[in-house]
Amino acid sequence: MALIDNYKTGIWTAYIKHPQVWLGAALLLSFLLFKRLYPAASFIPDSYSYIAAAFHNMKINIWPIGYSKVLRFVSVFTHSQLVLVWLQYLSLQLSLFYLVNRILAISPVNRYTRYLAIAVLFNPIVFYISNMITSDAFFIALSIVWFTQLLDLIFFFKSRTLWVHVLVLALVFTFRYNGIFYPMISIGVILLSAASRKAKITTICGILLANGAFILNTTDLYKEKTNTSQFSAFGGWQLAANSLYMYSHLPQESGKDLPADLQPLHAMVNKHLDSLNRLHSRPDSLLGIYYLWDDKAPLKSYLRTVWQKDSTTDYFVKYASMGNIFRRYGEYLIGHHPLAYFKYFIVPNFKAFYVPPPEFLAAFNMGSNKVDTLAQVWFDLNSKEVKVPKTDYGMIAIKLMPIVFALTNCFYLASCLGFFYLFGLFGWTNLHKLIYLTLLIASINMVFSITASPIVLRYQIFPLFVFSLTAFVVFDKVLSNSPENG
Repeated sequence: MALIDNYKTGIWTAYIKHPQVWLGAALLLSFLLFKRLYPAASFIPDSYSYIAAAFHNMKINIWPIGYSKVLRFVSVFTHSQLVLVWLQYLSLQLSLFYLVNRILAISPVNRYTRYLAIAVLFNPIVFYISNMITSDAFFIALSIVWFTQLLDLIFFFKSRTLWVHVLVLALVFTFRYNGIFYPMISIGVILLSAASRKAKITTICGILLANGAFILNTTDLYKEKTNTSQFSAFGGWQLAANSLYMYSHLPQESGKDLPADLQPLHAMVNKHLDSLNRLHSRPDSLLGIYYLWDDKAPLKSYLRTVWQKDSTTDYFVKYASMGNIFRRYGEYLIGHHPLAYFKYFIVPNFKAFYVPPPEFLAAFNMGSNKVDTLAQVWFDLNSKEVKVPKTDYGMIAIKLMPIVFALTNCFYLASCLGFFYLFGLFGWTNLHKLIYLTLLIASINMVFSITASPIVLRYQIFPLFVFSLTAFVVFDKVLSNSPENG
């Protein structure tokens, strides 16, 4: 018995001396303290769409269906929002720990750089994102795992990573369509990896089949539900909203050359813009969500006009059925005014990309102390009222994050330029490969983000982590001025 006790004591002593145990304990304690300040989860308009899709067990929704399926799965065991929030936090922190571990293994760094990399785990934005009822936490976590697996394929190749990578790509696409460019990068990395030709072909086919099957299935479901052929109804709404930010700066046009079915919509747009021109403070003065979500804006008004005599059709069907109409209208406006679109949408969005607005992150629960009935029912809440901090000092950190993001981008670019200056632009050292990969992701992400929709901070958190950690490792090498093991 004494031998067993001594054995247990030895194992416990070795266990608690491991620094990862203390790091994990610190992360758990940090989130416990955070939840003392914010015992309730934070809801935004997207939250209720996800919950509605889970409640009705929908196969498609305005947003990708992945997060709603997670809500549905968790509800099998519990309806506690606290459990869901903790799952989101643990998923995000485990993915970050995976990334930090791999980044630091690429090239030797000093202990201070290690401390900086570990400090990323305590970024306050992790806590706030994890506490929101949206797909953001899981999407960011899967994106981080996707990127880290690319590092595994490049620097620490193992065959089993290939199939796990196919699974991750299949999952990430079901949480947010921002991941649409991930397969293209993955295929390039796989082709350059140490895998056999057979493994490369099989893996690439697996990626194309998994993502292709999801796209085809979603398109078929839209056809079945709305009798329209499309992959994302929200994409049509977004394109029309983007184009209206441009058109609002131009003289109103008659639209006589528009297809007949688009002319009523255009007339409504012109009438609405005429009303806005009389206001001293316009709601569309900055790129945002006005044309996409405001009930007074022309897109929502047109939806109500089209469906005014139908009170039985589900709202999702009404919303989705307008996707192709709005897409065609957006394409018409942009096609007829490409330079104006560049000036009034692309350029302002480019500026916002480097200092992304915090949007819904700027206020807990959108500044309200209540939630909708749907959230109360789904999470078995006693009432609609939720506890919010009287003085929310924590939001100061979030409001500073756009500046942190801008400084991180500058630090990342400066570190890369310094590295290229010292060790050459072309090379095949570990850090050259890391920089090439991150620059590729940075370029594609920037183009996609700027052209897809108005920039917001929560859509740029994944790049924030990747570029900050890369900058730490690269800058460490620049300071040491040694290409060895670079």
